[in-house]
Amino acid sequence: MTHTTSLGEPIGAPMPDWTAPATPARQTVSGRYIRLEPISAERHGADLFEAFAADPDGLNWTYRMNGPYPKRDGLMDWLRQTETDDDMVYVAYVDQATGKAVGNGAYMSMAPSSGSIEIGSIMFAPQLQQSTAATEAIYLMARTVFDLGYRRLEWTCDPVNAASM
Repeated sequence: MTHTTSLGEPIGAPMPDWTAPATPARQTVSGRYIRLEPISAERHGADLFEAFAADPDGLNWTYRMNGPYPKRDGLMDWLRQTETDDDMVYVAYVDQATGKAVGNGAYMSMAPSSGSIEIGSIMFAPQLQQSTAATEAIYLMARTVFDLGYRRLEWTCDPVNAASM
């Protein structure tokens, strides 16, 4: 059955019992290969600096809003800012086998009243790229928001960032 607006435009079916979901909590979510943890400069800073250093030319930072961080202090300062950011909820991607952080991402553009959320600011260290663990990291983020009741998940990237696409 088609539903329309008062102007006759087609829209989705009414959802009278739907309620706005909560913002994703800063909590640990475990998968088989990766664990999402609330980002922490103290807990993840050294691991992330080491993991990101495996990209000595800094190519992974090309399309980022921040970085690169040739010195650990710069990365630590940025991580401290993200720990309590009210606009974005950052997570570290922690390798289940090693217990070391190998990347990070964020829940952002959160609009619970419309059931929409974005994942972004994703940074995979070279050892995480193109791996089952990387796929699982994104899956865990997506599962988290749909489990909360979000109806729309968005991810975008720079249109010339072939690796991200």
